Amino acid sequence: MAISYKNKFKFKSAYKNDLRIGLYDSNKIVGLNIPKDVDDILKQKSQLLVSKGNYKTSNGYMIVSSDSINSYDSNIEFIQVDVHDMVYGFIPANFKFNNELLGEITIPLVLKVKISDDELKNLLKPYVNTLKVYSEDNFKELVKITNITDDFDLAKEVLTGYLNNDVESNIVILNEIKQYAISNAGILNIYKQLLETNYNEYLNLVTEDNLETILKITSSIPKFLNIQPIEVLSRIFDKIKTNNRLATYELLVGKGFDKALVLSYVNPVEDVLKNRNTEEKSLLDLINYDDAINALKEITSITDYKKYDYDEEKINHADFKINYNKAYNLQKNIQLFKVQNEELFKSYDGFMKLFSDINDDINLVEAALKNPNNVKPELIDKKIASGEYQFVFINLSAKLETILKTKYNLDGKLSDMLSEARSDKLIDKNIISDLHDFRENRNANIHPEDRTANYKAEDLRRWAKEIFDLEVEDK
Repeated sequence: MAISYKNKFKFKSAYKNDLRIGLYDSNKIVGLNIPKDVDDILKQKSQLLVSKGNYKTSNGYMIVSSDSINSYDSNIEFIQVDVHDMVYGFIPANFKFNNELLGEITIPLVLKVKISDDELKNLLKPYVNTLKVYSEDNFKELVKITNITDDFDLAKEVLTGYLNNDVESNIVILNEIKQYAISNAGILNIYKQLLETNYNEYLNLVTEDNLETILKITSSIPKFLNIQPIEVLSRIFDKIKTNNRLATYELLVGKGFDKALVLSYVNPVEDVLKNRNTEEKSLLDLINYDDAINALKEITSITDYKKYDYDEEKINHADFKINYNKAYNLQKNIQLFKVQNEELFKSYDGFMKLFSDINDDINLVEAALKNPNNVKPELIDKKIASGEYQFVFINLSAKLETILKTKYNLDGKLSDMLSEARSDKLIDKNIISDLHDFRENRNANIHPEDRTANYKAEDLRRWAKEIFDLEVEDK
C-alpha cells in the first residue's frame, strides 16, 4: 500500500516546491490531478502542446519554448490546447496546505489552470519571434501556430519581415512558401496581398532583356491571382520596346500565352519569312507554306495571280501536286496569322485559288488520260450542249494526245507532237494549225474571267470532229 501511494504521488520529471494554490485565482483553477495522471494527460490527443522540454507528447503538435511559458507563468511546465480549442496550463508542484490537526502539510499535485485565447497569443510571441528569420521550416511553423491562435496580425508581421526591397527575391520566397500559405485562409489572404504587390512592382521592371526571367519566375502567379493573360501582356508591352519580334513572340508562346493574343501585340511574320528559322510550330508551318507557294510559282512560271500565262503542258504534274498538297494541308494551321497580315494573306489566298483550279485541271487531265477510249463523239457533243467546256477541252486534249502517241508514234508535249506531225507531214497542216488554236484556247479556258477565250461552241464541235477523224483515218 505504501509503495502504491508513493508511485502515484511521485513526479517523473520537473516540478516546483513550496507552492500554494492560493496564488491562483479560483476562476482560473480547473482542477487538481495527482502526478500519476500526467502520463494520461500527455497521451490525450491535442492540437498543441507547449512545453519547457521536461514533459513531452507523441500525440500531437508540440513546441518547446521555456521563454514562452516563462513569459506567462514560470511555474507552468506545459500548456495544452485540446481538440475543443480549450487551453490549459499544468503546474506540477509540491503544494503546501494548512491543516488544523496536522499543521502545514505538503502534497505533490498537478494544478490545472485555464488560459484565455489572448493569453495564449501573447505567451507564444517569444517562440514566434524565433521564426522571423526566413526559412521554409520557419514559415511552416508559423502556419501551424496560426492555425491554432488565429493571430493574423502577428503572422502578417512575420511574413512581411521575410521580404525586402528586392522584388525578384521576394517573389522567389513567396513562390517557395505558397504550398503552405494556402492551407490557412487568413494567411492566404495576407500572402495574396504581398504577392500581388511584389508582382506588380516586378512587372514594372520588365525589359526585353529580362522578359524571359520575369516570365519564368512569375509563371504561376497570374492564374493564382486571377489576372487575365491580356492584362499581363498589356502591362508588358506598355513597358518594353520590341526589337526582336520573332524572339519575343516565340518566348511568349513558349510560356503558354495564346498565339492569337500574342500576335495582337507583336507580329513576327515578316521576320520569320526573312530569317526562315524558328522552332515554333505555327511559324514553321508558315515557312513551309510559303516555300510551297513559291515552289508552285516556279513550277507554273506564274508570278502574278491576276495576270499570267498558263500552259498545262509546261507543268510537271508530280512536282505541282506535291507542293500543292503541302500548301493545302498547311492552310488551316496558319490562319491565326491572317488578321495581322492582311496583304500577305490576300496574295496567298489569290495564288491558292488559282493553284486550286490548276490542281483540279491536272486531276481531270490525268483522269482523262487513264481512259481516253471512253471519250466518244456523243459524250462530247452532249457536254458542249450543256456548256461544260472545261470537260470538253480536257477530254479532247487527252484524246488527241493518245491518238498522236498510239497511232502516229509521237511523244512529248502536245504542242511538240503537233509540230512534229506538221513537219513530218503526218497530218494536214491546216488541221494542225486548227488544233494549235484548240490547244491555246484549252489553256485560256482554265480562267475565262482572267483570259479572253477566242472560240464558240461551233469551234468546239469542229475541233472535236477533227480529233475523232484522226482516230479513224489512215495515216
